[in-house]
Order: sequence, then structure tokens, then C-alpha cells
Amino acid sequence: MRIVQFNEPTADELLKTLDELQKQGMQALILDLRNNPGGLLSSAVDVCGQFVPPNTKVVSTQGRAASQKLRLCYRR
Repeated sequence: MRIVQFNEPTADELLKTLDELQKQGMQALILDLRNNPGGLLSSAVDVCGQFVPPNTKVVSTQGRAASQKLRLCYRR
């Protein structure tokens, strides 16, 4: 499966596709992110959330000011 960019619908489309593949008997999955320029951080976190346990920290950022600190977890 190839994800070319993380947009608003990316995580929902991934979930639908994973469901379809599992119904077809999928035994393994390769997620191809080559040449993906990025996109929405929240979308990337949601995609990651399909593959990690609930409440797993997947990204954090820290700026100079306390208001710039960000911690994103995927929550099911």
C-alpha cells in the first residue's frame, strides 16, 4: 500500500482499505512511504494509530515557549 501524502481523508481511506484487504485474507502488509513529502501531522498520527497500541505517543515537539509544546497520541 502506498501513501503519497498525509491529507485529511488519508486515515479513513487507509482504514477502509485495510478492512477490505483483511476480508480478502491479507496476511502481511507493506506500507510504502517513499517520496511522501508529508502533509498534515494529525493525519500522519491517525495513520500511525492503525499500527500501534492505543494511547501510544507517536510524536512530540517542544518549542522555546511552553505554549509550543505538543504531544500527540493516537486514541481509539
